[in-house]
Amino acid sequence: MIAPEFGRRGFRHGAASLRLVGPPSIGCPVLGDPEVEAWVRSALMDAAPHLESAGITLPRLEGRLLRPSVAFRFIRPEDRESLPMAFWFGCWAIQMVHEASLLHDDVLDDGKTRRGRPTLLAQAGRAASLIRGDEYLTGAYVVANRVGRPRFMSRFVRAVQDTVRGEILQADSPSGASWRDVLPLKTGALFGISASLASEWSGILDACVSYDLGSELGVLYQRVDDLLDYCPGAETGKPPLQDFRRGLPTWIVPDPALDWFHQSDRQLLATLFGGAHRSLAQSLLDRLEHDVERWVNGIEQWGVDEGLARLPRRWLDRCRHVVELEESRLGANSARSGGVFRPSASRVRTQVEEQARGIGGPGEWPGIFSRGSRSFSFAARLFPPEARARITGIYAFCRFTDDLVDEADGVVSKDLDVALDHWSHLCRRAYGGERTDIPLLDVVIGNMGREGIPLDYPLELIEGMRMDIRPPVYRDLDHLRLYTYRVASVVGGWMVQCFGIADPWTLDRAFSLGHAMQLTNILRDVGEDLDAGRVYLPTDLMLRHGLTSRDLVAMRQGGWIDPAYPGLLEEIMAAADESYEAAFEGLACVPGFFARPVAAAARIYQGIHGRIRANGYDNLTRRAHTSFWGKVRHAGDGLRILRSQRGRRASLGFMVSGAATRTP
Repeated sequence: MIAPEFGRRGFRHGAASLRLVGPPSIGCPVLGDPEVEAWVRSALMDAAPHLESAGITLPRLEGRLLRPSVAFRFIRPEDRESLPMAFWFGCWAIQMVHEASLLHDDVLDDGKTRRGRPTLLAQAGRAASLIRGDEYLTGAYVVANRVGRPRFMSRFVRAVQDTVRGEILQADSPSGASWRDVLPLKTGALFGISASLASEWSGILDACVSYDLGSELGVLYQRVDDLLDYCPGAETGKPPLQDFRRGLPTWIVPDPALDWFHQSDRQLLATLFGGAHRSLAQSLLDRLEHDVERWVNGIEQWGVDEGLARLPRRWLDRCRHVVELEESRLGANSARSGGVFRPSASRVRTQVEEQARGIGGPGEWPGIFSRGSRSFSFAARLFPPEARARITGIYAFCRFTDDLVDEADGVVSKDLDVALDHWSHLCRRAYGGERTDIPLLDVVIGNMGREGIPLDYPLELIEGMRMDIRPPVYRDLDHLRLYTYRVASVVGGWMVQCFGIADPWTLDRAFSLGHAMQLTNILRDVGEDLDAGRVYLPTDLMLRHGLTSRDLVAMRQGGWIDPAYPGLLEEIMAAADESYEAAFEGLACVPGFFARPVAAAARIYQGIHGRIRANGYDNLTRRAHTSFWGKVRHAGDGLRILRSQRGRRASLGFMVSGAATRTP
C-alpha cells in the first residue's frame, strides 16, 4: 500500500501557470533554451486539466523537459503557435514514460537522490516507486491514444517496448551488453518518438528521418550523462560514480575493460583525469565532439531549428568545463603549474565565496548599480521602490558574475573556470532553497527558486562570462548572437519573469532588447575590448568592408579611422536598431510600472549610437558618453515611443494585459 502522502496526486496548477498570449512572433526567430522550456512548460500545463479530468495522474513537470522540447523544435517555426492540443497530449505521453523509467531506474540502482532531492524510493520505499512508475507508464498509453493518430500510437508502443528492452539488456548482463546496443533502446527510443511526433503536424522532416535523428540525439545525451557520472564535481543531482560501482560497461570503459572495475575511486580518477600531457577524459571528449559535429552536420542540411544544433554543443561545453575542473582538482596538491603559482581549486572556491559575501546585502547593492551602469540606474529611478530593489539585486548579481572574469587580472583560465563552476554550484544550492550565507545568492537566486523562474538565466549568464575567458572569433551576427544571448538577453528574460510576465512572445522581445543593448555595448567598447584581446565585431562584416582585426589594432595605436570603418559600425547599429524596435513592441504589452523605466533605459542606450557618430566613429580611442541632460532627453523620447506604441495597439483593438503580472 502506498503511504498516504504518496497517494493519487494530480498535477498542480495555480499562480505559476503560464499562458500563451499576445500576437504571433514576428519572423519566428531562433528560440533560446529558456524560452523553449517556458513555452513547452506552459503548453503542457494548459493540456494537463484535460487529462486530469479523465482521472489520469500526471507527474510534476520537473527537469529540463528535453523530450517535449525536442518534439517542439522539430515543428516548423511558423506552425508552432497553432499546434493542437493533441500534439501536447503526445508530449505528455512521452514525458510520462520518461518519468516512469526514472522511478524504475531508482529501484534498480537503489537511487536515493535525483535532481538534488530524495527520490520516492528513499521517501516511501520500493513498492511506492514501482507502483507510481507503473501508474505513469499505463497512463501514458491512455494519453497517447488521445492523440488520435494511429501511426503515432504504433510508433509510441514500439518506442516504449524498446526503452524497456534497453533497460533489460543493461540490467540482465551488465558486463556483456555493449553500450552501442543499449543506448539506442534505453535512451534513443524516447528521443526518437519525440522527434517523430512533430511529423504528425507539419514537421520539418518525415517520421522516419525525424526518429533516426532524434534517436541519435538521445544517444549523445546519454553519453554526456555517462561521462558526467564519472565526474564527482558535475553536480548532476545524483551520486557520482554509480555506473562504475555497478560495473556498467558504458562508453567510458576501455574495450577490453581489463582491470577497470577493480580500481579504487582514487585510482579511477587518476586514470581518467591524470596524465603528464593529455588525459583519457580529454580523449573521450574528442570522440564525443566528433560525433556531436557529425550529428549537427547531418541536421543542418534539413534546415532544422538552430537551437537543435546548439543543444548537443551545450552539453559538450559543460562536459569540457567539468573535465577541466576534475583535472584541476587532481592536480591541486601541486600548487605550481608551468612555473606559475596557482592556488588550489579549493582556495579558488573559497575566494569566490569571500568576494561574494564582501559585496554585502540589499543595502549595499544600489551603490553597485549606480557605479556600474549610470544609464540603466538613471532610468531605474522610474521603478516603484520594491521593483527597483529587485532589479538592483539582479544587476548586482550580473555585475559580480562579470567581475569574476573581467576583474581577475593575472588569473589563469583554469582557475577562472573553477571560479565560474563553483559560482554555478552555489547558484544551484541557493535555487534549491539551501542557505549559502551569501546574501546575493540567498536573496536573488533564492527568490527565483521560490517563484519558479528558470535557473537557466543565471547559469547561461555564467556561461557567457566563460566565453570571455577564451574569446572566439565571431564569424557573423548569428554566431555573435549566442554571446549576446548569454550575457544580455537572459538578463532581459530574467527581469521580465521576476514580475510574472512569462508568455513567449513578450520574452522574445525581452531577449531582443538584451541583444540590442549588448550590440550597443560592443560598439561603444571596441577599443577597450581590443586591449583585453577580444574582438566582438563579426568577421564577415569586417571583411565586407575591407577590414580585419589587424586594422582595428592599427587604428587603435595610430589614432586614425579608416574610411570604411563608419560603414561597418552603421551596419551593426542598424541590426541593433531593428532589435530595439522589436523590444518596444513588447514593452507596449506589459504594465506601465515595468515598461516605463525599461523604455527609458532602452532609448538612453540607443542614444549611444548618436554619440559614436558625434565622435567621428572613433570608438577605438574615445568612449561614447551621454551627458545627464542627454539621458533626460533620451528617456523622454523612450516614454514618447512607448505611448505611441500603446496608442497604436489600442487603435488596433489589442489590450495591454497585466493579469498574470506580479505588481510590486
